[in-house]
Amino acid sequence: MDEKNKSSKIMKKALAATLSCATLYGANIIFSKNNASAWFWNQKQKHTQEEIDSIYEDASTNLNKCMDSAKKIDNINKAQSFIKDVLELQDKCNDSNKTYEKAVDLQKVIKDLQGEIDVCVNLQEIERRKEIEEAEKEALRIEDEHRRKLEEQKLQMEKEERARQDQINNAKASLSEKLYSMVRKARKEIELEENLSHIDQLSDEIENKILSIDNMSRVEAVENLIAELQSEIKNILNKEAQIKQEKFEKTLKDAKTNLLDKSEELKGLLGNLDEDNTNDFEILENCEEAIGNIQTLEEVDSLQKNFEEIEQKINYLLEVKAQKEAEQRALDELEAKIENLHDPQKQLEMLSEGKISLDDVIGGNQKAKAKALALVKAYARYNKGGKIVPSKGLLLYGPPGTGKTSFVNAFSAEQGIELFFINPSLVMGDNGERKVLEIFEQAKKAAQISGNPVILLIDEIDAVAQKRSSSSSDKVLVMLMNEIDKLNASDNVIIFATTNRREALDQAIIRSGRLDQSVEVGYPNAEDKEKIMNIYLEYLKISDDLNKKAIIDKMRGFCGSDIKRVVDIAISSAMERQNVDTFSSLVITNSDLQFGVATVMDEKTAVYM
Repeated sequence: MDEKNKSSKIMKKALAATLSCATLYGANIIFSKNNASAWFWNQKQKHTQEEIDSIYEDASTNLNKCMDSAKKIDNINKAQSFIKDVLELQDKCNDSNKTYEKAVDLQKVIKDLQGEIDVCVNLQEIERRKEIEEAEKEALRIEDEHRRKLEEQKLQMEKEERARQDQINNAKASLSEKLYSMVRKARKEIELEENLSHIDQLSDEIENKILSIDNMSRVEAVENLIAELQSEIKNILNKEAQIKQEKFEKTLKDAKTNLLDKSEELKGLLGNLDEDNTNDFEILENCEEAIGNIQTLEEVDSLQKNFEEIEQKINYLLEVKAQKEAEQRALDELEAKIENLHDPQKQLEMLSEGKISLDDVIGGNQKAKAKALALVKAYARYNKGGKIVPSKGLLLYGPPGTGKTSFVNAFSAEQGIELFFINPSLVMGDNGERKVLEIFEQAKKAAQISGNPVILLIDEIDAVAQKRSSSSSDKVLVMLMNEIDKLNASDNVIIFATTNRREALDQAIIRSGRLDQSVEVGYPNAEDKEKIMNIYLEYLKISDDLNKKAIIDKMRGFCGSDIKRVVDIAISSAMERQNVDTFSSLVITNSDLQFGVATVMDEKTAVYM
């Protein structure tokens, strides 16, 4: 069908093309109906050998499928007939004179043959399934008949067995009820656990005997066992009565001993109380006689309750005392925390122990912190195999009192880095060069031993590194620069230097390869001032009238040490005004801090005048 449609389309296109050409050139070409059909038929016959071969290949494939299907047919005559047809068609496929018309006809014949074979195979499959279903139905019928006969036999046997079992079960139920009643009564009277276990064991054995009865001849033997158990229970009750009396006498004696011990324990607890809290326990003074006169366990319980009430009261008083002591310890710890915050040396100890952080101490100077951390991390990366050689040092410059030296101390403490110092008083003089050399060698040796970086702080470096003249400090400067030049990143010695006068430094000391990094540590801004003030006000009680913004606005030109001085003066003022001598007792008011600001401003004015 597809091939016919395709041929029709080709004929229509050819006709349209011919008519178009005739019109274009003005030719009056008239085709007769027979001539046109003949012409299109010739066009239709033009199929390539490749197309014809492809059709024959498909035909051969379909014949193979027909052959496979024909072999599945159980009817030998039909199967042989189909196989014969397939073989004849295979011969036509192998014909050397292959044309398109033959190929199309062959495909149609093969398709019809395939349909006949498929119908035969399907009918055969339906017949097979029908035979299987009939066989299965017959098997089920036979099985059901056999099962019915077995059920009838089983019901008859069960009826006979039930009659016999009813007689046995009635006897067993009677014996079990007799045994259960006897053991239940014994459980109420027997007190010792081992005796109860013994009776339970015997009753379990008898119960097992009852359960194992399978004929009436065994009933009498079980009745004899129950009588023996009754006799055993009677003997046990007589023995327990005697043991109970002995136990009571011992229990009463032990209870009296325990009461005497408890009274001594309570007297010992009284010794932990203050004297003004021991007057309410006179009952403990004459309790020995009362304990000796006890005759019953009820009297023991009564005195025991009195002792418990006394113990609860003593424990309550002890808890009150412990709570007061804990509160005092908390106040002492708070006092120590406040004192430590105002002690630079204690701050360093807390930094190294991780109890406070660098931000808790520097209150600002974040640029300095970032630069210092970056430098230390650069050394850490290099030590792990990094290729970038870190800078040898960092210069911290800024006005006096801005916390440059304190920052380096705090930073090294927090990072756990060993710190070495070079300050002017140490290296000025005849032996300055030698001392510089010794300190550098000490730092390198410490880094080599620990395997970790160390910091070498050159404090107030402007004292020894000013623009060179002919003074003795030039020798120290030369030695300093030589030692810095000798340092390698693998030495793990990081140089930190501080100065109030960066412009006075010899340019050689801050050139590339020496102290080529720097950061300004200036006066704190309003936000940093508040952070610094909060550090020193931490743990202190602050009055509600405190106006931090107004206080900070008055601190123009104040550095970190000035702000600490303001808080220290405010604390002294508050202690004197409130007549207290502990940090935890005082309350810092707005006027206390204003007084501190005014005092520091007067001190700064006096210095400049």
